[in-house]
Amino acid sequence: MFFSGSQNELILIVDVQSSIVRGSLVHLRAAAIPTILYTHNVSIPHKPDAGSAYLIKMALRGVEEIVQSVRANLQSELNAEELPHRVSSVHFVLSSPWTVSQAKTISNSFKEDTAISRAYVSAIIWEERSRMTSNAADDIRVIEEKVFDVKLNGYSVASWESRHTRELGVSFVVSIAGGRMIDKFIESVEQVVHNKDHIYFHSSLFLQHMSIQKIFPTVSDYALVHVHGELTDVAIIHAHSCSFFGSYPFGVQYVIRNIARETKTTEDAAESTLNLVMKNDIDSAQAQKESAAILHMKQGWTDEFKKLLKTSATPEAVPSKVIISARSHEDFFVESFKMAYPQSAPEILDLDHITQYVSYEKHAERLRLTGLYTMAIHSLVT
Repeated sequence: MFFSGSQNELILIVDVQSSIVRGSLVHLRAAAIPTILYTHNVSIPHKPDAGSAYLIKMALRGVEEIVQSVRANLQSELNAEELPHRVSSVHFVLSSPWTVSQAKTISNSFKEDTAISRAYVSAIIWEERSRMTSNAADDIRVIEEKVFDVKLNGYSVASWESRHTRELGVSFVVSIAGGRMIDKFIESVEQVVHNKDHIYFHSSLFLQHMSIQKIFPTVSDYALVHVHGELTDVAIIHAHSCSFFGSYPFGVQYVIRNIARETKTTEDAAESTLNLVMKNDIDSAQAQKESAAILHMKQGWTDEFKKLLKTSATPEAVPSKVIISARSHEDFFVESFKMAYPQSAPEILDLDHITQYVSYEKHAERLRLTGLYTMAIHSLVT
């Protein structure tokens, strides 16, 4: 449990992506599903060849705007009498390029039956975590760690402490981020939560996976593909455990910019054209240049996906079930995936799946991603 908590809590979820920072105020109550009260979005303008300093500056500016918005709303009519008047905790959710997650499976053999302790498993993870951070030039911190599966003699075992085995397998995920960046994010929210121990950091893909497992408890193998503004994040799930994480620089806004460049139009015109072509509302004979540019982007997006998978332990293993999400133009990415992997069954997560576990106030955008984060964090804090 992250914090002791009473029966009536307000938490702030700060979603930091490559092209947007989003703050969501969430009400947690006993014996009730969490409610997303409202959201506040701050875009990070694209700047060609911008480095990490620009992204950090703009993200921090976005967080500061969100904090001011939260403080104002806590004192406004939005905050009804039954709501707390302060935030109990802040949960930063980091996507690429802000965090890197790695899924690992470590196997050990013993000459004779050996009792497995939690300390022994923790030592294995600590050693692997040290390898991940040893070559880092910057101050790197682990922000999240999760053991998914422990196998004894080849079989997954839920209660494995003090059990004996000759073959041990441990599957886990570690997420890391820059330490100085983490400190800046902590400083940026101290006005709304005064206890630094109540500021937490999570991996976006990890939280999404936690919630999808709750929505589809019988689905053991799938791919999770989330398309941000500038990047695409990918997670491969096998036997309910994360087996691969990765990302590549090819997002929604990248697609729009390149269609605009190839068709020599504005980005607004390119986006409108993409909508028309995907809905078959434009004569293909009159839109040959536009259709060719869109096809080029479809192939480019999936080609980069294939390159990314080649870096995984099982590069050819694409599960038949694929969940694709994006803030916009999801039909484009689903169709692109089907074109590259005809045997797969890409689908879009329906909001109805999420509203069984999360409710949205009228001031809140009904965003599936925010709902998934809320579901996962609620399960962690209660």
